[in-house]
Amino acid sequence: MKRIKIISRFSQLGLLLIVLGIAGCDEGAPLSIDPIQKDTLFTFVPDHGYPGTTVKITGNVVSGVTQVAFGNREGTISSASEGELNVVVPVGATTGKIKLVKDGIVVTSLVNFEVDDTPIPTIMEMSPEIVGSQDTVLLTGSLLDLVDSVFIGSLQATVISQSAIAIEIVTPKKMQTDFINLYYDYMTSYGIQKVGVAKSNIVLTLKLPVIESIEPDISLLDIGDTLTLTGTMFDEVRKIFFGDVEAEDFEIISDTKLKVVVPEGAVSGKIILMVIDGDTESVESFAINLPSITSFLPLKGGDISPTERVFAVIGTNFSLVESVSMGTFTGTIQAQTNTHLTFSISGAAGGFLQLNTANGPVKSVIPFILYGYFWLADYDNMYDPVRLFNEPMYTVAPNSEQWADITVNSKSIQNKGDAYGNFRQFDVTFGESNSPRFYLRGDQGDLANPANDRFLLFSENSEGVSFEFDISWDVVPSELLNENNEVDLKLIFFNADQSLGGGYGYYSDHILVPYNGVGFWEHVVVDLYATNVAGDSYMYNTNVPEASSRRMAPNNCRIIGIMFQGGYASGATGANMVVNFDNIKFVISGE
Repeated sequence: MKRIKIISRFSQLGLLLIVLGIAGCDEGAPLSIDPIQKDTLFTFVPDHGYPGTTVKITGNVVSGVTQVAFGNREGTISSASEGELNVVVPVGATTGKIKLVKDGIVVTSLVNFEVDDTPIPTIMEMSPEIVGSQDTVLLTGSLLDLVDSVFIGSLQATVISQSAIAIEIVTPKKMQTDFINLYYDYMTSYGIQKVGVAKSNIVLTLKLPVIESIEPDISLLDIGDTLTLTGTMFDEVRKIFFGDVEAEDFEIISDTKLKVVVPEGAVSGKIILMVIDGDTESVESFAINLPSITSFLPLKGGDISPTERVFAVIGTNFSLVESVSMGTFTGTIQAQTNTHLTFSISGAAGGFLQLNTANGPVKSVIPFILYGYFWLADYDNMYDPVRLFNEPMYTVAPNSEQWADITVNSKSIQNKGDAYGNFRQFDVTFGESNSPRFYLRGDQGDLANPANDRFLLFSENSEGVSFEFDISWDVVPSELLNENNEVDLKLIFFNADQSLGGGYGYYSDHILVPYNGVGFWEHVVVDLYATNVAGDSYMYNTNVPEASSRRMAPNNCRIIGIMFQGGYASGATGANMVVNFDNIKFVISGE
C-alpha cells in the first residue's frame, strides 16, 4: 500500500511540507508540489462509500490527474477520460475531502466524502433516466452484487441481471417518478444481520406527455371550440379531461399533435392528458365563457303561489343567459342587460337560482330561502314535490339493522278528527337488542325528491328550523313509559350518501312525549338548533358529506330515524307496541 507525501511552497512562507500520512506496506517517496490550490469545484458521485466503492469524479480540472487521495489514503484510478475519472475507494480511507494531484498541484473538493462503516450498494448512473412502466433500466455503480431487491418508491422492480457494477431492471406497473431504493443485508459490528436500504441520489422519472402549446387562447372558451395541442408522446394519450369533465371528441394527429373539442359541462381548471402510466396537465388553466352572479333579491320569502315572485339579479355576462330556473320551476325573463337581469317565477319556487346558457348552467352561491312547511308525509294528501321514496316509513326487524317490512297498516279511525283520518300504523314486537326504530327514507335519488339523495331544504342556518310529526299509540308496553308516563324518543339523522356504504348520523337530545291513553295524538316539535342536531356551517351545503363527518343538516339528510329509547335493554323483549304516525314535515320559520 502506498503512502503519499505532498510538499508545497507558498511564496511568502517558503517551503511547506504537507504530509498525507498513509499507513501501508511500503514507504512512498516524497512528492514535491509547488504551490497547493485548494477548494476547487469538481463533483463526485456517490457522496459516500465503503472501501471498494467506485467514485465518479467529473469536472474540467480532472483531466491530467495522476493521483487521488481519500483522506490520507490513495485510491486506485480505474479509468480516466476527458473530464471524468473513476476511482476505487481504498482500504483505510477516512471521511474528508477528496484530493486530486495534477501537474504538481493538489486540488481539493469543496465537500467531504463520507466513508461508510459497512458496505453499501451505490448507484452512480441510471440509463435511461426517463422511462415508462415495464421499461428496462440499467443501473451502474458499486457493490451492486449485494442487492437483494430493487424498489422504485414503494413498488418493486424486476431484476433481470446483476453484477457488482451493474443491475438491469424492469420498471413496475403503475410506477411514478421516485427515488430508487436498493435493499441489502449487512452485518453489524455486534454480529447481528440487518436489512439496509440505499437510496439513489436522483429520481427515476416517469415518462409522460408534455404539452408545449395550446391554440387558441384557453382563457375564455365556448363549449364546442376545437383546440390544437402540440407536444410530445401524444400517441400514448388515452383520455382527455377538462377539469373533471371528460372530452370524448378528440383526434390524435401524430405523436406531437392532437385536436380536442371542449366538452359540455366543462367550467374551468386544467386540461389533463391521461396515458396508461399517469397524466399530464396544462400549465395554464382554461375557463368557459359563463355569466357570474354577484347578488340577487329577495333572499327569502314564503310560498305565495299561484302568484309569481319577481327577482332582480346583478352580475356579469348576462347577455349569455337563455333561461332562468329555480328547483323544478322555470322563470320568465322580463328585462336583461349584460350586468342586470329581472325575472318572475312561481311563488312556490325555492332553492338555488340557475342561469342557463349555451355553455352550461351557473348556480347562485346561496339559495333563495323558501320558508314554511316542507311536507314529508301526510296520509290524507299528496304533496308536490314528493320528498320520500315509495312507502314513506319503514322499520327494522328485531335484532337487525337490515331494512324489513313488518305488519304495517294505513287505516282510517273514526271520531279522531279529520286531521288524522289516515295515518301510518306499525305493529311491532320488541327484539332482544337495539331500541325499536322507524325510518323515513329520502335516499333514492330522483324517486325520492328533487334534491337527489336528501331531504333538501333551503335555509342559511339551523335557527328557526324544526322537524315535526304527530304520534299516538293503540298499544304501548309499560316498559316504555317512565315514572311521568312519558315515552323517551330520540331522532337520528343519517347524512352519508348511500353509495358510500352508509354511516352513522347525528343524534338529537332526548324527546319526552306524554302518553295520555289509547288514540290520543301528540304533536312533537324538534328544534334542530336547540337540540344540537345541525350546525350552521352545514345547513345549506349542497354536497353530501362523507360518511365519517357525523354531522346532520337538513339539506344533506337522507334518512331520519325515530328511536324508542325506553325499549332498549329495558326488559321489554317480546312486548308488543302499536304506534301511529302522521303529519311529518320540516318547518322553516319566516322570522
